[in-house]
Amino acid sequence: MELKPMLSRAQQGFTLIELMIVVAIIAVIAAIAMPSYKESVRRTKRVEMQTEMGNISSRLAAYKMANNSYQNAVLSNTALYGGSTFPKSGSDIRYGLVLAKTDSNGDGLDDSWTLTATPQGSQINDGSIVLNDQGWKCWAKGAAVCTLSATSDWSH
Repeated sequence: MELKPMLSRAQQGFTLIELMIVVAIIAVIAAIAMPSYKESVRRTKRVEMQTEMGNISSRLAAYKMANNSYQNAVLSNTALYGGSTFPKSGSDIRYGLVLAKTDSNGDGLDDSWTLTATPQGSQINDGSIVLNDQGWKCWAKGAAVCTLSATSDWSH
């Protein structure tokens, strides 16, 4: 009769229960971390849009210097932006952009503007982002509309 040597506990490996406990712990950690990760991605995409809106604002200021008004300024003009969505192309469209111009002094020339980014796709519940020619900006989490004022900002 041949005797098999007894394996010590360290050589036997893990039991099924031990493996199930490890998997359960990993699942709980993932469930806690995933919403935080998704919010971080959403915030990063919003900041990218806000940065691009600042770039468009700078280009609009240069346009007004060259043309004395915003009269024929359109987002489809590649010198201003070159599209009406952000990003301009691709399947992951995150925001629709609208440039509204007004003649505030009645001379028939558009002398002010408001740029609105409306969330779409993966950003749909994030809230609209608004910027105007005076540098006023607003964003309200989850809100379709926010109110521009000299004290509003993009941090709420």
